[in-house]
Order: sequence, then C-alpha cells, then structure tokens
Amino acid sequence: MGSSTSITQSYSCYDSGAVVINEVLPAPKNTDYNQSGAVDTKDEWIELHNTETRAVNLDGWKLGDKNNPQKYEFDAGAVIEPNGYLTILYSQSKISLNNDGDEVHLFDPSGQLVDKIIYGKSHDSAGWARFGTDFEWTLAPTYNAINIRSPIPTEEDAVSAFHTDNAPDPPRTEIITYKITKTRTIQPPDFELLSEAPDLS
Repeated sequence: MGSSTSITQSYSCYDSGAVVINEVLPAPKNTDYNQSGAVDTKDEWIELHNTETRAVNLDGWKLGDKNNPQKYEFDAGAVIEPNGYLTILYSQSKISLNNDGDEVHLFDPSGQLVDKIIYGKSHDSAGWARFGTDFEWTLAPTYNAINIRSPIPTEEDAVSAFHTDNAPDPPRTEIITYKITKTRTIQPPDFELLSEAPDLS
C-alpha cells in the first residue's frame, strides 16, 4: 500500500473592495509627520481605510501614482485592522504626490485594481479626503483617523464673512444740491429830497 502525501496551502481570503484609499496629503507645510526634524515632501502620505469588521492582510498589495501605478508593495507583515486606518509616508513608499494633480492606485495581490482616486491642484496642508462616495479638500487632514470636513475658503466666503447680518450698515452718502440765485439791492428813493419845492425862478 503506497504512502500518500498531504499538501496544505493557506489562502488569504479578503474582499478587495473592503480596503479603500481614504485620504492623501500632497503638500505638507505644517506638520513633521515622519519626525525628521523638518517639514518637506517626505511628509507626504497616503491613507488606506479597511471598511470590513475583520483585519485584512496586505501582503502582496501594491500602491502607486499615475506614472508608476504599482510602485510600492506592502511587506508580508502589513495588516490593516478592522475598520482601521493605515497611512504610508513618502519616506516609506517613495511615492511622490504631484502638487499640480495626480492619481493614486491600489492593487490587490492578484493585480486587480481595487481603488483609484484622482485629484487636481493641491492646497497647502490640505488633505484630499473621502466623504461617502465623494472626495473634497479639507484643511484638517487626519493621519490614521476618520476624516474631518474643513473646506477651503473661497473668495465668495471671504466676502460673505465681511458682510455679515450682524455687521453695521456702511455709512450712506447723500448728495445735496444748492441752487444759488443772484440778487440785486435797489436803493429806495430819498423822500426828503422829493418833498422839497422845485425852484421855479
């Protein structure tokens, strides 16, 4: 009777759509995220969010930008916790986010594109963040945390802030027109002279 050999393989089960690109920071200006002692392009980051209630092993997943969509591959020990966040700094991924606009791609181990975001011209220290199915710029970027809305002020916002309902009315200017009439004084007659008798001689 021949011997049999048992081969056991371990498969990583996951829902590719459960992990999404949650926020990116293309133009850091205020915070030294990588704690290098300076704030520069190395503080740029890409944040992922696990929408599932179980952890997802990111071994073999890839992340990249428009020019190199699969530039960075996650290590075998990379895990994103249930409903958790995982942020990858430039100093780790070497993915440079273009300030004039770029794309960020996320691939699963099979090479399937599971998420992709596109952003336009960036704003200093603002995150391009996911809110539901839409993205918008926020002045309150959240590293490894739920996104917070803090919109970029527009020119209209600045005007409306200046002219609030509680602000006093601006001074009114009134134009008053004066009509000038020229007058002439007439000397009254001298009645004493008129009463003198005429010289008839």
